[in-house]
Amino acid sequence: MNTDLLKLIHEGKYLEAQRQIDDLLAKSFDNNYDLAIALFYLSWLQRGRGLQLTEFALATTGQLASVALKTQDPYLIALSLFRRGDVAFSKGSLAQAKADWENAESLFKQLELSDSYEMTWLSYHLALTYRDLHGYETAIPRLQQILNLNSCSHNMKYKIFRELFFCYCYLKEYKFAYQCFETLQSLFHHDGLEIDFKLFRTHLNILKKNFRGARSLLLTAAKEARASKIGRDRYDFSFHMAYLYAQKQNHTRMFHFISKHTDPIYKLQLYEIIIGQGSFEILSEYETLAIELGAAQHIGKAYLFRQLRQISITNGLVIDLEQTSKFTPREIYFLALLATSSSVSKNHIAREVFQDSFYESTYHDPKIYKMVSGINSFGPIVSNQNGNYLLNAETKISIVNAEKIKIKNAANKFIAAIR
Repeated sequence: MNTDLLKLIHEGKYLEAQRQIDDLLAKSFDNNYDLAIALFYLSWLQRGRGLQLTEFALATTGQLASVALKTQDPYLIALSLFRRGDVAFSKGSLAQAKADWENAESLFKQLELSDSYEMTWLSYHLALTYRDLHGYETAIPRLQQILNLNSCSHNMKYKIFRELFFCYCYLKEYKFAYQCFETLQSLFHHDGLEIDFKLFRTHLNILKKNFRGARSLLLTAAKEARASKIGRDRYDFSFHMAYLYAQKQNHTRMFHFISKHTDPIYKLQLYEIIIGQGSFEILSEYETLAIELGAAQHIGKAYLFRQLRQISITNGLVIDLEQTSKFTPREIYFLALLATSSSVSKNHIAREVFQDSFYESTYHDPKIYKMVSGINSFGPIVSNQNGNYLLNAETKISIVNAEKIKIKNAANKFIAAIR
C-alpha cells in the first residue's frame, strides 16, 4: 500500500494524487493485481473529493470488486469490501456498511494485517457504524483501541480524539469531553485547525448551557470557513446550529437549520433530543427514518416513545403526553423519575431532568422550586426532605400505554426512552 499517495488524498492534494493514479492505471492494463490497487486509490480519491456516489465513482467501485473477484486474492477482496462498505455508508445503508467492513476486517486479520495502515482506517470507519447503529457508548471503546495501534498516524489520532470529543459531548459527559479537548489542543495546536477548535468550544459551551457564547463561536467559525473557501463537505454548520437550538429547546429555529442536505443520522439525533423534551408530533417521522437507516438504537427508542405516551397518577390527575395541558414535559419526566426512586437528589435532577452535566445551586434551585411548585399546585404530590425530593405517601404513579394497559416497570422504560 502506497501510504504516501493516500496521504496526498487526505491532505487535499488531489491533482498530484490524480497524476500518480493515472500513471498507475496506465502501467497496470495487463496486471489485475496492480489494476485493483490503482482502482482502490482512484475510489479513495473520489471519496476525498466527495464524489463517491457519482456514476463514475460507483463504476470505479464496481470495477474494483469485479477485478478482485477475478483474482480471488483475499487482500484485494478486503480492499473492495472496504470501498463497497463506504458507498453503503454514504447512502445511509448502515447495516450493509457494517457487514462489508466486518468481512474486510476478518480478511485483514487472516492476512496478519491487524496493525496496518489499511486496518487502522477500516477500524475507524467501522467504529462510526457502531456509533450510528448502536450508540455512542459502543463506539468509544472501538475508537480508543485504534489509538493503541502502531500504524495510527498523527492524522488518524486527530480524527479519533475529535470523534471521542463529540461522543462525550452528545452523552453529556463534560469531564471526558473536556479531557479530549485538552488533548486536541496539546497535540494539534500547530495543525492549522482554528475552525475545528472553535467548533469544539461551541459544543463545550452548549454543555454548559452558554448558548449565546456557543452561537457567537459558531458564527465566527462559519465566517472563517467561508473566507477560506472551505466547503460544507468538511463542516456542516447548519447541523451544529440546529443542535444548539435543539438543546436550547427552540424547536422552531432548529427546524430552520435542517434541510434535505442534513445527514439523516444527524436528523435522528436532533429528533431524539426534542422528542425527549416532549415534542411527540415528529415521532412518526423519527421512527420511519430510523427504520429506513436500520439504526437499531433509534428504532428501539421510537418503540418506547410510542408505548409510553401516557402517565396516570392514581389520585385523579391524568396526563396525556401529547396533550400536556396540566403538566409540562419536564414535569412529566420528573414525575416518572420519582416513580422509580425512593428519593431524588438535586444533583440527579440537574443531570436527568434538566440534562446538565453538573448541579449548580444558584442556577438550578430556582428552576427546581418552580417545577415542584407547578406540580404541587394540583395537590400535595411531591415533598422535600433534607434536599431530596420524593412522592408523598398517598401518591402513587403508574404508566399506561395508548390502550391504557399497565406496563410492568414502565417508569423505568419511560426514563430510558427519553434520555
